[in-house]
Parts: sequence; structure tokens; C-alpha cells
Amino acid sequence: MAHNILFVDDERSLLEAIKRTLKPEPYTLFFAPSGPVALSILEKHTMSVIVSDLRMPIMDGNLFMQKVQKVQPNAIRIILSANAEKDSIVNAVKSGEIWRYIVKPWEDDYFLETIRSAVEAFEQKLE
Repeated sequence: MAHNILFVDDERSLLEAIKRTLKPEPYTLFFAPSGPVALSILEKHTMSVIVSDLRMPIMDGNLFMQKVQKVQPNAIRIILSANAEKDSIVNAVKSGEIWRYIVKPWEDDYFLETIRSAVEAFEQKLE
């Protein structure tokens, strides 16, 4: 099964770093600089995993993930956040809006393992 993964962040350099990290992986990667752009991508493509920054202009990550839950409820949702935002992320995890969070900055190996685990969780969800 081919897996589509969407990354949403207003920092272009971060999206480029993610692209480099995941280049050797067998996933189709999509990138969006904002929630509204990401939602337009989701109208055309079904995602296995969606990873979004928490703090973004226009639409923050929590609101974006609430919308994602309605349009692609099977997608595994992950939030990227700075360490200081942990409390709001933990609350989102507990409420079921997101599967996990990744604190910035991260180790590439940890990031890669989290993405692989998310893909596995998506496959299990579909079974």
C-alpha cells in the first residue's frame, strides 16, 4: 500500500529538512505552508499521516487538526511543537485529536521512527 503523508508548517526551512530526512522512505510526501493550503490538498488526496506545526498564522495547528478529523478521520495526526507548548499538546492527545506530538528540535532518527510508527498505526486502523 502506498502512503501519502502531509506536512504543514509555515517555516519553509523546516519543510525542507523534513523532505531531506524522508527522501529515502517509500512515501509520497506533500507539503503546505498553512492550514488552508493543506485543506485544499486534502480535498484531492487521501493521507495516511498528517503532521502539522502547532503555531502558525491564519490557522493554528489545533484548529487545522479539528478540521482534518472531520474530512479525513482515518488519517493519523501528529503535531509539531516547541517545548513550551507541551501542556496544550498533551490535552489534544488526551482528547483524541492527535495521535502524538514531536517537540522541536528533534533528532532525525526519532522523527523517522515516529513517522514509520504512524504509518503502521494507520494500517492497523484500516484492518
